[in-house]
Amino acid sequence: MEKAVLNMKKITFARRIGCLVYDSVALTAILFFAAFIPTLAVGDAIKPENVFLQCYLTLISLTYYTICWRRGKTLGMLAWGVSIVNSSGGNPSSKACFVRFIGAWISSALMGLGYLYALVDRNNNTWHDKLSDTRLVTIQS
Repeated sequence: MEKAVLNMKKITFARRIGCLVYDSVALTAILFFAAFIPTLAVGDAIKPENVFLQCYLTLISLTYYTICWRRGKTLGMLAWGVSIVNSSGGNPSSKACFVRFIGAWISSALMGLGYLYALVDRNNNTWHDKLSDTRLVTIQS
């Protein structure tokens, strides 16, 4: 990482989890309403195991995070005074957002090990931070 990013204030694990919880609530609301669209189109209830529905909701999640990360913060990050930056201190690219999304999914799927890694990393980075060459920093107010 470049010097500019290394001089930014590291995010604490507690703040990272606060952002995650806040974003989970926001994303749940978004997905709840997004699930109505295919239901209205079909005119009947769609079973949760429907592959189309799962792919559609995953795409909605990816879109939410990509739009927010490209702008530097999600709703949870905004509330907790956190920003996401790339290695040069700017907003991440769409490719980095995609890699981060997949990496975060893997981190979660492996019982949160990718998130817990932040507790032992000297820069408090998770697996998906490292994979996408991004990091979360505290916004200086």
